[in-house]
Amino acid sequence: MKRRSDKVVVDSKLELALRSHAYCSLVDISNYKNLGDEDPICTLRFSEHSKHLARSLSGLLIQSGDEVLLCLKVEVYGRRGSEDAHCIAKLGEPDSSRPFKVVNHTHENTEMVIIGTMRWNALVTMAVVVTSGRVIVGPHNPWFHPHAASHVWLVKNGDKDLNNNVERHTRSKFNHASAYELFAAAHPRFLSCFTLPVTLSTLWEFKSRGKGKIWSGAKLASFVFDQLLNHGKILKSDVTQRLDELETRENCPKKTTIDGILANLRRLIEAMRDEETKPVSMKVSNELRQLAEKLQGEITNLNKTTITDEVKTVIGYLINKVHS
Repeated sequence: MKRRSDKVVVDSKLELALRSHAYCSLVDISNYKNLGDEDPICTLRFSEHSKHLARSLSGLLIQSGDEVLLCLKVEVYGRRGSEDAHCIAKLGEPDSSRPFKVVNHTHENTEMVIIGTMRWNALVTMAVVVTSGRVIVGPHNPWFHPHAASHVWLVKNGDKDLNNNVERHTRSKFNHASAYELFAAAHPRFLSCFTLPVTLSTLWEFKSRGKGKIWSGAKLASFVFDQLLNHGKILKSDVTQRLDELETRENCPKKTTIDGILANLRRLIEAMRDEETKPVSMKVSNELRQLAEKLQGEITNLNKTTITDEVKTVIGYLINKVHS
C-alpha cells in the first residue's frame, strides 16, 4: 500500500476535525492552546525541567489532516545518554524550520508516535484517536500517522494541574541511573492502576493481586524489578528463597528451568551481591535486560486485554456523562 505524501496532507480546522464524532466529546477545545514556534517549552533543558515537561504534555492533542490523537500518557526523554539510557541519536530531531517535529518511528516492529525537539523527546504510550474511537495502550501505534507539519495542541496551564507523575517505562541498561528516573505523566482521569499501561515498573502490582500466595517465574521477576524501582534495592536471599521453592514444585515446567525465566533468575542470583542497589552492575544489568525481554510478551498481552478494556470502560463512562 502506498503511504500518503506529507506534502499533500493539510490539517483542517480543529473544530471541523472534531465535529460529529462521539469520542470528540472527550475534548474541550477551549482548554487547549496551539503549540507554536515561539513556545518556550521547546527549548527547555530536559535535565532541569523533566517533570514540568511531563506534566505540561499530559493530555495533549496531535492533529494530522482530519484525524486527532488525544494523548492520555506521555513519557519524556532527554537526548543525552546520561538522561536516557536507550536514547537514539537524531530521533525526532527537528530541522531548522521548526522547533519541534512529530514522527511515527518504527523500532523493533513497533510504530511509536514521538514529538521531538532539540533538547527532549516525548513518547506517546496511551492514547485514543478521537476521530475514530481507536484506543491505544502501549507504545505501538500503527493507526495514527502524523505528518511533518502536524499541529500539536497543549492543555492550557497543564503544568499547574494536579497530574501526579507516574513511573516511565523501565528500559534496558539498568546500570545507568537514568533508567530508573520518573519523567512521565498521565491524564488525571486515567491515573488508576487499572487504566495505566503495564510496564516493568507496574507489572508487580498486577502479579501480586492474582492467585494469592502462589508464585511463578514471571511474578518473581516482576518482584525483582519492583524492589529495585520502588525501594532501590533487592536482597539476594529473597530471590534465592522464592526461586528454590519454585524449582522444587511438582508442577514446575522443565522448559522454564532450562532456558526460561527461572534459568535467567538463577543466572541473576549468581551475578548479584547480597544486597543489590540501583544502579546495578553491568553483569546484573545484562541479566535484567534478558528478563525484561522475556516478560515483554506478558506485558503486551495485559495491555491489549485487561488495560485496553479498562480504558474503554472509562472512556465510555466519560462520553455518556457528557451526553447526559
